[in-house]
Amino acid sequence: MNYLNIKTNENTEYTVKESILMSEKVSFIKYVSEMVVSDELGYMPMLKDLFFDYAMLQYYTDIVVFENEEGFSIDILEQFIKVNKDIILAIKNEVGMDEVNFLKSCCNDLIEFRCVHYGEHKNDIAELLDEVKELVVKPDYVSELLKAITEWVNSTAGKEIDLDMVTKLAEIVPMMKEMGSVEVAKAIIANNDKFVSVVNKKV
Repeated sequence: MNYLNIKTNENTEYTVKESILMSEKVSFIKYVSEMVVSDELGYMPMLKDLFFDYAMLQYYTDIVVFENEEGFSIDILEQFIKVNKDIILAIKNEVGMDEVNFLKSCCNDLIEFRCVHYGEHKNDIAELLDEVKELVVKPDYVSELLKAITEWVNSTAGKEIDLDMVTKLAEIVPMMKEMGSVEVAKAIIANNDKFVSVVNKKV
């Protein structure tokens, strides 16, 4: 079987895997969801089919569209997919539509999860950090506190954010001048349970 290499304008032979390992399927699904819901672009539903087809090429064939990450281009990828539309359909048929539909369903579920639990809440926490800057007036404490909270927020990327924790943090912010912000900052870094304990004692 051959596909059209748009760089050389030549037909190039390729092979198709009928199945892949479960760990590869997990990586496939994670890749598609992260490209559709990303830090850089936010939620981009128009890229869903494009990156799903690209993942099919990456995980089920030996087709190389880009030699390295630096050469990646959405426009080139779109052109490649359009030119090789029939080939991509043939690849899906070779793999089997049951597996293709299973992967697509899992991708949609994870994309929905990331939209609900990652993007929106992360923006809410970013707004909370702005409030912290205004409410905490001790310069020596501000940088350490913001660093600690930011590290915690970043650690939740792609995971379900504990909104109870965010609520507790919002409640405790106005009291940080009196209670000593360094204690709270270190507690957040150490672990969430310790932070909850500190918050519960002060609120």
